[in-house]
Amino acid sequence: MRPGAANVLVCPHCRQWLRCQAIDLHNRFDAEVWSDLRVVDTFWHTPADMVACTNCHQPFLRSQAERAGVLPSSIDELDFRIEDDGWHLLPRFGKSRELALLERYLSAPVLTLLSLEAVEAALPAARADAEIDLRLQCLRHHNDVRRHGHGEPWERLAPRFHANTERLLAILSPHDEFHQLMAAEILREYGEFHAAMQRLSCVQHVHGHEKAALMGWIIERRTELMPF
Repeated sequence: MRPGAANVLVCPHCRQWLRCQAIDLHNRFDAEVWSDLRVVDTFWHTPADMVACTNCHQPFLRSQAERAGVLPSSIDELDFRIEDDGWHLLPRFGKSRELALLERYLSAPVLTLLSLEAVEAALPAARADAEIDLRLQCLRHHNDVRRHGHGEPWERLAPRFHANTERLLAILSPHDEFHQLMAAEILREYGEFHAAMQRLSCVQHVHGHEKAALMGWIIERRTELMPF
């Protein structure tokens, strides 16, 4: 399997190079992806914007981080081009002329996803543009207890799950198809199938695979977490 391209980001705090392997839902290959978009895979990450540096442990927004380079989908196709905004690997056959950069890429640690505790600690000070991402991360962490059956007892976690999802439903944008996909999933988990289908009707141009699967589960009146 060709695992796909991965970005190399620069930590804004300590300048450490970090590999970012957030999944592209259009090219998921064999990765296990759940209905709340939790990704269980040895290579791909669950999609998240607020992440942490593996070196200094400080959080930062992935979407605003400087990019040092990109590794293409096959190590057999490496060649380099150096530009003002960093190095880029060209899809040409042949040996790399810049093996030192390749070694630096390969030695770069993979960035860290935030723990539930880190997400909840970041929420009170989060700006509006980061709150949705953090609350979606929180949703997946809460659902991990249901998904895997270990961790904090669900009876204690449930009030925080409900508070988080109620806030999410209030702030997810009605004009963003990804947001409406996630709103439909939340409502499906609650068993509010008619409302879930209404939200899903707003997803028209992207996420066709996910929409079709969710629609089937809504029709079947299923509330459990499901793998796509």
